[in-house]
Amino acid sequence: MTFKAGEILSDKKEGSYKLILRDQVFLYWEIGKKSYATFFDVVELAPESFSLTLPVDAQNIKVIFSIKEKERITSILNGLDKIKFVERKADSFEIIFNCAENRLFVADLDKVEVKERNVKIMIIDDSPTIQNLLEKTFESSPGYEVVAKAKLPSEAQALIEKTQPDVITLDLHMPEMNGVELYNSVIKKYSIPTVIISSVSIQEGPLVIEALNSGAIDYIQKPTLKELQSLKPIILEKVSTAAASRKQRASEGKRLGETRKTLLNVDYHENSMVVIGSSTGGVQALEKFILSLPKRMPPIVIVQHIPEVFSKAFAERLDRISSLTIKEAENLEVMQDSHIYIAPGGKQMSYRKRGSQKVINITDDPPVNKFKPSVDYLFSSVGKYHCENIVAVMFTGMGRDGSKGMKLLKEQGAITIAQNEETSAVFGMPKAAIELGCVDHILALEDISQGVCEALNEQLQLFQKKKVV
Repeated sequence: MTFKAGEILSDKKEGSYKLILRDQVFLYWEIGKKSYATFFDVVELAPESFSLTLPVDAQNIKVIFSIKEKERITSILNGLDKIKFVERKADSFEIIFNCAENRLFVADLDKVEVKERNVKIMIIDDSPTIQNLLEKTFESSPGYEVVAKAKLPSEAQALIEKTQPDVITLDLHMPEMNGVELYNSVIKKYSIPTVIISSVSIQEGPLVIEALNSGAIDYIQKPTLKELQSLKPIILEKVSTAAASRKQRASEGKRLGETRKTLLNVDYHENSMVVIGSSTGGVQALEKFILSLPKRMPPIVIVQHIPEVFSKAFAERLDRISSLTIKEAENLEVMQDSHIYIAPGGKQMSYRKRGSQKVINITDDPPVNKFKPSVDYLFSSVGKYHCENIVAVMFTGMGRDGSKGMKLLKEQGAITIAQNEETSAVFGMPKAAIELGCVDHILALEDISQGVCEALNEQLQLFQKKKVV
């Protein structure tokens, strides 16, 4: 559907609105359950002639624009209440609003390094029907081009060398070998960002986790013909994110660094806790972080953006290889030392105190920042209490989920850490927190475990000094 300025986006129950903007500004807001939007030319943004008044009950206000216009736009629109400025590095970008999910997507169309060139995609799937569905999805959208299709794993290497794709979509169930084996034996050595698109049951969750841990950027459940239209924006968003990922194009050693030796010991206060947010690229990053932690740690709670059926498999895999006890969190569970709790996919996880006990709450509350589980949801619940014994960490991920919550934790006395750009698959969530000025330490992935332990020890020493005084 073609988008018109001032239209109520959420009036439609299915399909998607699409709009490509160049030298224009897009304004989005919500009132109750309805979403509204408009756009205007940058040249109209003159202080002496431009005025804009939004309804007093407008919420989740976003202004999306090219970063080259940042100074002009922020100086004119800063007067708007509760506004979120979303900068795009490209001169032009595509706005997609998914009506069924009431969800807004933005994708850059002309990255500097590939200006005016489509994202080249290779589809690896043994089903001709799925190949054709995916090809139509990409070819019907500006900025994407399918350059190769492989039905068999044995065809992949020759096609990769011939077409040099920017992104690969990969099925997990194929003849000859599964997708993980193909990724590890062929795709990985070319450092091509890979998005898994496959039909996987809950029993096969470990296979998806293995693919993500091996280096695949993201996972999408394979769409049926009926689901394709509603899933199209999500597929495009994840492929666009993969194409922009610098991490996937670097060498394995440079991307993730060497896993540090396990730390032998750490001292911490009895009320200490570590809270973590993670998204795209986080499955692999979290494993490296966890494997270098000491055997004795305060409770650690993690929100990893992950589909509902795979969080349990993720926790079980980590538990098998770690000296710590790692499990999917349960409602009303009392946290224990040397335990790591993974938020269940499709649920919200929060924290509350019950006397001296730390208690986990699992609810079916609505998504926050479009995510369920949400990092902001967890961090904000912890931030209701004094946080002098809290260490908060933001790992790799797309978007801004967790940045506001981390700011609250910092204001309440927590020590905060963000993964650096060089080792992040997608430098979105860490960057958002850094931009809010609420990060104490920006560390490479291989240094975060050491940073957490030092922060816990620092908090203990500070408590002991106060006690003496």
